[in-house]
Amino acid sequence: MEIIVFKKSSTKSLLANGSLTLKEYRCKCYSKFCTTTLVNTNTINAFRLTRGVFGGPIEITSGYRCQFHNKKVGGISNSMHLIGSALDLRPAEKDFTAYELDRLENLAKLYFDVVIRYEGFIHCHMLDSEDMDPYLDKEQ
Repeated sequence: MEIIVFKKSSTKSLLANGSLTLKEYRCKCYSKFCTTTLVNTNTINAFRLTRGVFGGPIEITSGYRCQFHNKKVGGISNSMHLIGSALDLRPAEKDFTAYELDRLENLAKLYFDVVIRYEGFIHCHMLDSEDMDPYLDKEQ
């Protein structure tokens, strides 16, 4: 795994064919203090593979988040979004069906370490190791 740091203003493409831009991945806040974007290369690769098999456009509703924006949207304090290792995804069609979201969820499980279903989207992230997963209940 490699974490790459980009300036938020960068217009770089994250995939060689130009099909994923930094604009799609970066923090959605407008804070003047949010100046960088962290990108986990394993997360980008898992997204590329998922989209390739899905065969249609996938919207990234949330990628990297700065601490300010993560707190604003109710993210957990050790969210994988904070280190560029998480994506929230949904089919890009305006009126996608539950079947399409189910299909996206099942495909994402093939490539991401963790996939969690929420109302209208799926959260996907990559780990260095399982003991780092903030979403697992350690007291089970």
